[in-house]
Amino acid sequence: MGWVAGALTLVGTAMDASGSYYEGKAANAAAKFNAGELETQGRAQAEFSRLLSRRVRAANVTRVAKSGVRPEGSALDVIAENAFRAEKEAQNAFRAARTAATLQRLEGRNALSASRTKLTASLMRGVGSFVPNSDVLFSQVGLNGQTTTSNPAPKAQS
Repeated sequence: MGWVAGALTLVGTAMDASGSYYEGKAANAAAKFNAGELETQGRAQAEFSRLLSRRVRAANVTRVAKSGVRPEGSALDVIAENAFRAEKEAQNAFRAARTAATLQRLEGRNALSASRTKLTASLMRGVGSFVPNSDVLFSQVGLNGQTTTSNPAPKAQS
């Protein structure tokens, strides 16, 4: 391999590795941003649900008071049950958003991990392209690192 081809291979390997890494970093950053947005939306949705619940509860209390019924017993139980259910809905909305945000973060971490693997593979491919006849080279190296040959020198007879 000529020096120009070698240099181009090195540059291409470096660009491929760098691109893989920055692709993963960008995916991770986007996932973190999306996760933050999901949590913000979940909090806003939960707050909006609580606001609507307070308004409905106030309207119900007003209706009960206007009707002349005292707010106790079954009317009060219904109002309390509705408030409890509304709060549960608000909490569930936030939990769902938080779960989606967690999944987004995991997706980002996985993308970053995959990019590191691609970077390593790219570097190994690039380095491997410089090793001529690597299969022959590695087959001739013994476990202790000593080089063996396929035709050993004949031993002298005593």
